[in-house]
Amino acid sequence: MKIDWMEQGYAQTKDVSYMQEAKKIIDRLKQYEPNNRLVILAKYRYHKNMNEIELALDELHEGVKKFPWDIEFYNTAIHEHYLLGERELLKYTNRDNESWNSALKLYNEIERRMQLLEELPEEQLQGRRFDISPDIRQLVAQIYYFTGKPERTIELLKSATGGDLNEPLNRSSVRFYLAALDAIGQRDDELKRKLFAADPEEEQRLQELLKTI
Repeated sequence: MKIDWMEQGYAQTKDVSYMQEAKKIIDRLKQYEPNNRLVILAKYRYHKNMNEIELALDELHEGVKKFPWDIEFYNTAIHEHYLLGERELLKYTNRDNESWNSALKLYNEIERRMQLLEELPEEQLQGRRFDISPDIRQLVAQIYYFTGKPERTIELLKSATGGDLNEPLNRSSVRFYLAALDAIGQRDDELKRKLFAADPEEEQRLQELLKTI
């Protein structure tokens, strides 16, 4: 609770002393509870607030290792790797993006574990939810698009093209789906019409997206 107060104080004031105090508490806790998921998440947030992204990712990967069935660690790590990968685009010209590769490995591990759950006998309950959320699927589809694999983008987003286009996430899915179709020489004019009708600004967004690969 005190760590949470310190984080709130920092968020409101940007006074680094709040985070310094939070780190003292986190480090003390971790000595006694190194396997406490809340402590690991608190240390991730500390490094995130301090803009120490690599160290923040180290904490998330520790969480994945210690809690391999906790989807929160996977989702948060994929999201952070995606954001870091966007910055890495400025450094890499051959589409070899280390952070995005790490995000894809985490995504593949989620899929592998989902398959294991499918193979459980009917009488054995799955327990806590462990599946791929729409926003994570969207991020992974975007990685495939930007790294020259539009077929995988289409595969991941096809099921989302029938969603409510008043929702920003659904519009983003359709935008990337249409761009991926264009990349392989295909089109869906009816879906494009629906997208532009839902938000006229999507026409410009789609055109800008088509220029990126």
